[in-house]
Amino acid sequence: MSTAAPKTTERIIDASLALFNARGFSNVPLSAIAMEVGISPGNLSYHFKSKADIVMAVFPQLQAALAESKRTGEDFIPKEGVRRLLEMFQTMWRYRFFFNGLLQLIADDRTMRKRYLELEGGMIESIQRILDELTVQGYIVPTAPWFSTHMWARSWWMMWLSWLRYEQLESPRSMRPRDSALYEAVVLTIGAGQPYFRKDIVEAMLTALEAELPGGGLPIPTGRVPTIRKRRRTTVER
Repeated sequence: MSTAAPKTTERIIDASLALFNARGFSNVPLSAIAMEVGISPGNLSYHFKSKADIVMAVFPQLQAALAESKRTGEDFIPKEGVRRLLEMFQTMWRYRFFFNGLLQLIADDRTMRKRYLELEGGMIESIQRILDELTVQGYIVPTAPWFSTHMWARSWWMMWLSWLRYEQLESPRSMRPRDSALYEAVVLTIGAGQPYFRKDIVEAMLTALEAELPGGGLPIPTGRVPTIRKRRRTTVER
């Protein structure tokens, strides 16, 4: 049974996403997108008048993908927590052109700026809600008065954006993030929360990470935490 060919709009969005990620948003003219899809510039303009219109069409996909990684309302399972983190980092990589070209994209577009701030605010709010739930469930100790879970959530979000830019510099043409980069992103996330997470939760998440990405880093012996230096995994005694 044959499957229907993708609609022209879908092909334009997919081609644009690939080109924006590979070359950067500002370096991709509409003519290059039309050539990649195999249609005329006039046909492209029938579907999208500008690159900004294409980005706005991509936005719901990004929102839906990120929403899958921030589901809450369940008892915390370390393995599931690690999987959701990995899904989120893979999603951010798939739409990396947006995050890495953010200032340019929103500088002169109020609508896009509003949409992004809503996305960012929603992510930070969801992360904070997860941290609050973990506190109630006893998996993390209450944060210090001067460091609220909201600030913790913001610091994680800013760290993830920095990780994305760093990995973009390391592997600008890669279609997916390297296992070592995903491994590092999760370890950095766990490490940033280590002062508040229960020790057994940290160990369980690191064990789950090794199971998900056995080639991403060196095995972590019991009672040790990974130290990352220039993409090489070593271990240090606590």
